[in-house]
Amino acid sequence: MANQELIAYIQKGLALGASKKDIAIALLSAGWTENAVREGLIEVERIAKNSEGIVAQSVPPTIQPQIQQSVQQPTTPVTAQSASTTSQPVFVPIINRPRAASNVEIVQKASPSPFAKPITNEEHIQSIFARYKKLVFVGGVVIVSAVILALGSYAYVLGMGPFARPPLNEQNFSVGIFRAIASINTATYTLSSSVSIENREADATPIRSLFSPADFLSITRDTKGSLAMSVQTDFRKADADWKTHVRATNDAKDFSYAFDIDMLRKDGVYYARINDMPEIFFFFLGGLTKAEWIKLDPKAESIHTNTKPSMGANTIAQSASQTDASYRASRDDMMKLLQEAASAADGGKLFLFKNKPTSERVEGQTRYRYDLSLRKEVVVSFYERLLQRKNELNLKHVDALVNTETLAYLKSAEWNNMIEDIQNNTTLTVWLDTKGIPVEAACRMRIVPPSEVVELKDKQVVASLTLTLTDVNKTLDITAPEGARSIEDILGGANKMKAR
Repeated sequence: MANQELIAYIQKGLALGASKKDIAIALLSAGWTENAVREGLIEVERIAKNSEGIVAQSVPPTIQPQIQQSVQQPTTPVTAQSASTTSQPVFVPIINRPRAASNVEIVQKASPSPFAKPITNEEHIQSIFARYKKLVFVGGVVIVSAVILALGSYAYVLGMGPFARPPLNEQNFSVGIFRAIASINTATYTLSSSVSIENREADATPIRSLFSPADFLSITRDTKGSLAMSVQTDFRKADADWKTHVRATNDAKDFSYAFDIDMLRKDGVYYARINDMPEIFFFFLGGLTKAEWIKLDPKAESIHTNTKPSMGANTIAQSASQTDASYRASRDDMMKLLQEAASAADGGKLFLFKNKPTSERVEGQTRYRYDLSLRKEVVVSFYERLLQRKNELNLKHVDALVNTETLAYLKSAEWNNMIEDIQNNTTLTVWLDTKGIPVEAACRMRIVPPSEVVELKDKQVVASLTLTLTDVNKTLDITAPEGARSIEDILGGANKMKAR
């Protein structure tokens, strides 16, 4: 049965001239259910039919908040002013008279229950959620945009990601590399070189200032060779342990061979292992087999006797110790010389960039490539400055690298002709990591045989030299091998075989 307050409200609204559509929309907006409103309209229609005998318009089976069909006006006469406003969705503008406005107030005050009834409309809740979703979306977009802007600014300041910049330029290239090298304590240096025969490039010309036809007599189209050496040590220590690996191969016209040797120093004791070598050499090593470790302890008493094996071992031990001592003595002078060379090179612009440095991804790491060219017109002045600083600092252990004889040769016509050929046929490339530490340096030189070398007339010899740095400032793992034979034992076995 319909609610009596609801019926009274509908009746008063109709009496004021509001349409059933307007009344239904007002009730639905106030929280009344669709069924309650429909039942109330039907009940009001039934009451009006019984009391007045007037056939009222039928109520549609479903009342929606937005009703497209117009509702027939009550048969009670309505003034022109009220008729012009009956399509409004609220009561106040329906009858545009002061009396009408006061009547609406009376209806609302007399019947507060339709608007105060605590019933939640589903569409009203959905609209609230929709507004919250929009607010959350807009807020999320603002927060994400702010985070992206902050991260982008941070990356730009530090030169990260898409804002990454090459660590060095032409003005500080050499000094920057020296400073980076000076920060390296432990590392693995790998020096590799190779020689191969390739098809001659279109702009290649013979280098007569360096090579003559006789230099190519032992070279064929299939000639190739390589040499690789890696060294791992701690440069902070004057008496540091180290280990090295050397491999050399050659495939020439006369014969082919391969050498592969491991060597290390641990706590003042030297070890060596021959992994590969022509078999004839093993004959002179007393039956030494491949991959067998040899031990040389300069402090061992057995190598200081007067026997032939001990004397030979002592000679080798002294040679190894002297080499170590020479390196330690020249190390400081070499670092000072490199510092002076870097300063002089940047000051005189010894190196220029052929093009803008580019970034590359190698094994998941970013590195910057620098293609360099040497300015031949400043080579002499650069070397003169280096020689002057070497004498001022009294760097005696680097005389073999910087001396007056070399300076005289750099001033000769022979050098002037040769440097032109070197520049035209040599490329120099350096790769740095994002911190400016050099990770690789490569020099490639093509050597074009003279026209008299008929066998190689359409070929060129390519010699390459590459230096790579890995395991920078990582902990060293150098351990003494177990089961190593002493050098005295090896030399003693060799003497016995010779005596047979």
